[in-house]
Order: sequence, then C-alpha cells, then structure tokens
Amino acid sequence: MTTVVDLVRGKPTFENGLIEDFVIERGDGSPVFLLANVVDDVVMGITHVVRAEEHLPNAPKQQMLWEALGAQPPIWVHAPILVNEKRQKLSKRRDRVALEDFRAEGYLADAMRNYLMLRGWAPAGDREIVPWEDIVAEFRLEEVNPSPAFFDVAKLRAFNGDYIRAMSVEEFIQSCQPWLRGESAPWPGQQYDDGAFAAVAELAQTRMAVLSEVVPMVDFSVPDRARG
Repeated sequence: MTTVVDLVRGKPTFENGLIEDFVIERGDGSPVFLLANVVDDVVMGITHVVRAEEHLPNAPKQQMLWEALGAQPPIWVHAPILVNEKRQKLSKRRDRVALEDFRAEGYLADAMRNYLMLRGWAPAGDREIVPWEDIVAEFRLEEVNPSPAFFDVAKLRAFNGDYIRAMSVEEFIQSCQPWLRGESAPWPGQQYDDGAFAAVAELAQTRMAVLSEVVPMVDFSVPDRARG
C-alpha cells in the first residue's frame, strides 16, 4: 500500500497491486514526464506539490519514484477544481476563463484575487471582502474545502463593484482612462473632456460593476456622440 499525505484530502491510500507498471523511460533512453518531473522537484528541494485534484492518481506513482531516489516525498495538496453553473469543470474551450479577457472588461486584479481565494476557502468571521494582507496571514492549505468550487461570474461582478466603490475618486478616474482615452475608447481622444468626466465620476463610480461600463456613463459628454 502507498499512502500519500495530502493537506486537503487527508491520507488517501492506494493498493500497489492495482497501480499499473508505468513507463519512466522512452525507447530512445529519454525520461518521460513522470520521472523528469520528480527528478526536477528533488533537485530543487520542493517540499509541497500543489495542483488540481485530477492529478491525485499520479501521486502514488510519483511518491514511489521519490522514495526510489532516496528522497523524502513532498507534502501533497490536491486542490478542488472550479466548475461552471452546470457544475462542469471549467474549460477554456467552453467557458470564459482567460484572465486577460476579464482584465479587458474592467475587472480589478485585487477583486479577482480576493474572489478566487474564496473558492474553496473562507477566512474567519464570515467575511468576503478581505484585504490581501489578511488573506496571507490567515490562509492555511489544511482549511481548503475538497469539494469542487463554483465560479460564479455574477458574484465576481459584485466583488468587483465593491472594490470599485472602495477606490478614491482620483484612483477611479485614473483606472478608467484605458476605456476613455486608450484604444478601447469609442471616440477620438481629443473629443474626451477630463473635466466633464471628473464632474460625474463620483456618481458613476457608485453604479458600475466593471470599469468598461464607464463608457455609457460619460457618452453624453462627448460632443459628437451626444449629437448622435
């Protein structure tokens, strides 16, 4: 029997007789990934291996290789997968998962980071909006829930709106500039009026969930757009 110590899943045990004779070397003598990965981790002194739960079946094989090399196996952490509203594993071919797409829509990095940290873990006190410093201080791998975590875009929007409203007006105005003056702006840069936006920025800030929503908020203040 091979038992792996997993901070999220306890101590899953695998019957050695049910593990296939896995290949570690190709016909040309080069190592396959399974062996190369273990050797690399041993050489680098890796103490914890953190990855998605679907890799758990590989853990006993890799642990055998660690032990065969005379090395202390790492602490394993097989984190829960993220699922969509149909409780299907998130897929880059089916679901919106690219961070650059969320960034282009106006999701803030701090809001995204806060939201993702709460997929499978919760801080003390039933809090949701948690400063990064508190997350760093409180997070423990042992407290991660092993069940699949729902990636709820509506909830993420709410998080992002909270972070937008927590900005100072000056920070908000600066953060909106890529949508007002950059390549994403729907009008020539010379038509945009800083003063007109500054006059409505505080009100607009209370009504937005993502920064790209600033465009219709100030559209009326751009001369040609207003006439259209």
